[in-house]
Amino acid sequence: MRRDIMTGMFDELDGVPWASFEHAYGSAAEVPELLRGMVSADEDEREIALDGFFMAVHHQGDVYDCTRAAIPFLLEIVDAGGVPGRGGVLELLGSIGDSGDAPATAAVVAATPVFLGLLGDPDPEVRGGALRALAVCGARSSEIVPTLRRLLADEPDAGVRRAAVEVAAELATDGGPTEILDGTGDPGSRLAALTARGPERLGARGRADGPARARADRRAGRRRRARPGRGTSGPRRRH
Repeated sequence: MRRDIMTGMFDELDGVPWASFEHAYGSAAEVPELLRGMVSADEDEREIALDGFFMAVHHQGDVYDCTRAAIPFLLEIVDAGGVPGRGGVLELLGSIGDSGDAPATAAVVAATPVFLGLLGDPDPEVRGGALRALAVCGARSSEIVPTLRRLLADEPDAGVRRAAVEVAAELATDGGPTEILDGTGDPGSRLAALTARGPERLGARGRADGPARARADRRAGRRRRARPGRGTSGPRRRH
């Protein structure tokens, strides 16, 4: 099944004129190689490919034409059951959706049903990645928040539960997941709800807390990692 999914995806991938696009370091001709690497059976190769995408095609949160063109293929990866590395690709999609680029954000938000469906995936990393992607889909919060509240009743992984609480609190328009504050859920989920809700998202020093800051921290961590296969030359200016 995995071979059939990948073959179909790569048939379309090779039809895109990637060499006519540019990313932070020049020609985007390498994008197909990066996308293929993201579904490699080798974990190290997957990490190198994902880091390469973050550092060039989505450099410091920037979005290029090649970034937008890659979104359908990233969505194919995460929607292909059994393909490895989907958690990291979902994180990437969340970061692209959080970039402020209107077309890219719209493309990610349009995939809300895909992300909601992945909340039932057997892999907790995929469920957590889906939550990170859903965090930027506030335009469809009326669909997302009720699903997250139902998820909390059955989610076995404490980390995923806490992430669900944070995302629900960020997207909810009715005060957040008050049922958790009233006693439902584990102590970690209750703490996440307290720190994520309402005006309390601003700490004593006036710095934003909660999921938005967590996303910024993850992007900063990616930027600190060395760009594979590149020298010391810096990125080109974004067009």
